[in-house]
Amino acid sequence: MKYPIFAAGFLLSFFWLPGPMLLARDPDSPSSHAPVVPAEIPKIEITAAPEASEPLFLIRLMEELYMEWPETVDKEKSLPAKLGDLRDRSYLHSENIKGRKLEEPLASLYDKFLTMVRAYINSLDEAKFIKKKATEGRGWDFAQGMGGIAAGAARVFFIGDVITGYSTVTGGAAGAFRPGEARSEEKEKALVGILRQRDDNLSNFIGSLQNAAFMLTDKYHWPKGAAGCLEPKEDREAFQKIVALYNPAKPREAQVALAAFAETAKAQRPNDPLVIVWYFDFLPLLKEQPPEEMLARAAEARRATTLVPNPSIYDCYRTKLLYTAATLTTEAVRKKMTLNGESWSTCSDRANAAQAVGLWDACLKFFPRGDPTGEMKEERAWALAACGHYKEALAQALAVQEKRGGTTAFILNLAALQSLSGNLEDACASLRLLFSKYGFQDVLKIKKGPDFQPLRDANPEAYAKLVRPRCLLDIDLGWKTGRTLTLGMGFGTDDVIVTNKSPFPLTHVHVSGHVVDAKQKEKPLDLTVESLKPGASHKWEKVFTLSRGAFNTDAVKIECDQTAGDAQPASVEFTKS
Repeated sequence: MKYPIFAAGFLLSFFWLPGPMLLARDPDSPSSHAPVVPAEIPKIEITAAPEASEPLFLIRLMEELYMEWPETVDKEKSLPAKLGDLRDRSYLHSENIKGRKLEEPLASLYDKFLTMVRAYINSLDEAKFIKKKATEGRGWDFAQGMGGIAAGAARVFFIGDVITGYSTVTGGAAGAFRPGEARSEEKEKALVGILRQRDDNLSNFIGSLQNAAFMLTDKYHWPKGAAGCLEPKEDREAFQKIVALYNPAKPREAQVALAAFAETAKAQRPNDPLVIVWYFDFLPLLKEQPPEEMLARAAEARRATTLVPNPSIYDCYRTKLLYTAATLTTEAVRKKMTLNGESWSTCSDRANAAQAVGLWDACLKFFPRGDPTGEMKEERAWALAACGHYKEALAQALAVQEKRGGTTAFILNLAALQSLSGNLEDACASLRLLFSKYGFQDVLKIKKGPDFQPLRDANPEAYAKLVRPRCLLDIDLGWKTGRTLTLGMGFGTDDVIVTNKSPFPLTHVHVSGHVVDAKQKEKPLDLTVESLKPGASHKWEKVFTLSRGAFNTDAVKIECDQTAGDAQPASVEFTKS
């Protein structure tokens, strides 16, 4: 059963969807105007702790590689890549062990595993199940397997000599043919032989791995069960339950089971960083926890980085732990802000936000391929904003805007940073873009958000033009549509139409005041409509009858939720049909 050490890309389903423009404190309150003191960003240095054991790490890593053996031969495209990746990583570790003259059992173990992978590739190639030239491998790229969550549980302990979770010889042979491919008895027989030999080799390899683990355990006095020990019956049953639950389309049940299993593994193997790596598999569950729990898990991941040996060949493992710690710290700060109704300018946990920045800096330093998607740098920008470093946060956000700036959330956050940094014209431009291109509708988030207070204070006119609701009021005169017989006879013939000319929706719209007709008679207005989308109109029929001639609408005003607290009602343009 395949379990990748690294995923193909770091997802953010589970990432920071920042909420800095929350409806928080009144924007005119003293606290929103108080000067912000940025928190000091720690420089996080990662070095191996004294208890970090490279032999133990390499034994555990070999267990990982063993559990990543591809499960079937019916994946035309993925199987060669998986085998190539497994071969490449085995080779790199083997060369590292021999080049640095590490423990003899380790060198022979990795060589044996590498020979086994190469033999399997050759056998599949000879039987024409794969093309060997396709198994180029991906070196230190992050490979994503099909059964990661389910296979993950098996990474703590071996499941005896039986390769649980792998395809059986018969089942693997039956499923090895692609749709439409001729099934020949000769080819199926050849595959049965390859699979049987594979299983025999893997089962024999388990013995070698167990012996090496026991020998090194005695030599270094590792805790019993730290490596290579068969698990008790209840753990085996727990693993089988996870396998049964696993469904790629609905991973939550398996994630819950794996999270419980990981707690047991962590207690038995406290100095094993590869157990903490599991956190990445159920990050969505951890994000549902209270902020304090997320921060505790982040601290565990941070400590686990010090249990990874120092040589740079292990940086990819260090990075995943740092990424987990940074994600959980960032998520905890975001959740605290949401619970407390805070924004970037009113964030009360700047210390942990600064810690998140330090973790992202360390993550970017160790990540072997940089940050190709810009995701980590975007996260760093929002964490910088939360700890009060607005200008640096703005520079970071602008640096990744081309890669990451195609969402409403990004542009809204960018506008807030521009306001907090004093780039007021840019803030106005971003808000216009937010309304025109992205159809942003929650204008109240902007009007009440403390992060836009600098824009409100310094450029009130430009700000008002952006957020003040605009309406068109049209009075449809009945006497212009051939209904002149009804005029002056007390029948309501004139309609009132209001159109939302704002780029955002209006809710609880109230038209009030009065119209003065040509005979100086006041016609009262008290009309309401629940909501109006941008560009939408609502007609109230037969509201009144106006006398012939000009009429005055100066006393008419339109109010709505979006004008609450404003000194003026909505901007109203009048016309008459």
